[in-house]
Amino acid sequence: MLFAAKIIGMAKHTSTTDPEAFGHILFVYESKQKRLKVLADYFDQGLRNEELCILVTPESSEEIIQDLLSAGLDVREAVKNNDLRIFEMNEAYLPNGKFVGNYMLTNVVNYIVDAKARGYNGVRTAGEMAWLFDHPEFLEAASKYEQNVNKLNKVSPEFTGLCMYPVREGTSDIIDKALETHPSFIHDGTMETNPFNKPSPLSA
Repeated sequence: MLFAAKIIGMAKHTSTTDPEAFGHILFVYESKQKRLKVLADYFDQGLRNEELCILVTPESSEEIIQDLLSAGLDVREAVKNNDLRIFEMNEAYLPNGKFVGNYMLTNVVNYIVDAKARGYNGVRTAGEMAWLFDHPEFLEAASKYEQNVNKLNKVSPEFTGLCMYPVREGTSDIIDKALETHPSFIHDGTMETNPFNKPSPLSA
């Protein structure tokens, strides 16, 4: 089934709720403008809540700062103060050209520990998953990582993670896997519960 059709059905049959009720969020986007709008709103909330914010993006730091500014969020001071930390997508997800889920999860845990030690109220991350479309050989490993993020969120509810997947032709299997591993999703700027999420022993 096409992702768009799934989303339409989900939006008709799921209830809206406060975004803070969800810790692991899927966002499938069709344009850069929609992606920036969601990112700006997401990090505006996090910075207002005095959370440690982490962004993994394909753009350079300078470019994404300007892009967020154009979307209505000035993060220059937050970046300067290390309240918002920006990392390049391939360097973060594919060190040495390979995705290792346990390494990524350890990084997230370390950020949570660091945030608590520094007095932040939580940790808010946003990760661009476009790399996976160029490296489908890591799809199963990425899916297991997403499941483990659900498990982590159960013991660390102060953590919020947003996973961003672009819409691309011929890659519905990647989107289908993402739908199975995220308890909630964003549709038209609204948070929805995800009926396609499949809790596993890893996230139980």
